[in-house]
Amino acid sequence: NYFKDIIVIKKKEERKSLEKEWETLTAIKQGYTGEETISITPLAYYSEETHDVLITKRKARKNLNVLFAERISLEKKIEECIHTMRNLAKLHNMDLKSAQYDPVSEMKRRVLGRFEYTKEAETFFEVYQEFHQRRTQGQEHVTSHGDLLPQNILECGILIDFETRISACPWFDI
Repeated sequence: NYFKDIIVIKKKEERKSLEKEWETLTAIKQGYTGEETISITPLAYYSEETHDVLITKRKARKNLNVLFAERISLEKKIEECIHTMRNLAKLHNMDLKSAQYDPVSEMKRRVLGRFEYTKEAETFFEVYQEFHQRRTQGQEHVTSHGDLLPQNILECGILIDFETRISACPWFDI
């Protein structure tokens, strides 16, 4: 690996599309200083008429998709998962205002909106709705990543790509 740090310039073709990510990164930077790193460093954000630009700095690290595809030990994989869960818990403890996520509506859109409407699809949706209500009953909503896929986690549990941050049950990110 030749690079110690890398600069990432992210451009989105719609206005205010990266504002939430900038807010998240700056809040994390203010809340966790020194050796405690849970995300990347925000450098600049600006919005123009046709697009947003976010500039960040981070260590040259692999994402978990790449890392787990390599021949690494089970112990290393477990260690990476522990780092991720610790950093995710820190994110969940932050009080950032976000839209409340409604997984039932999203599932309905995905299942009933994308496939031919059938009695089986409706039954599947009803079972999912009942499962979701049982699983999240009494759960508080917290600041959630909203798109926690392995490619959005770097080595050492570093969380990236917060543009879909939401308020949701903590289980949503897991």
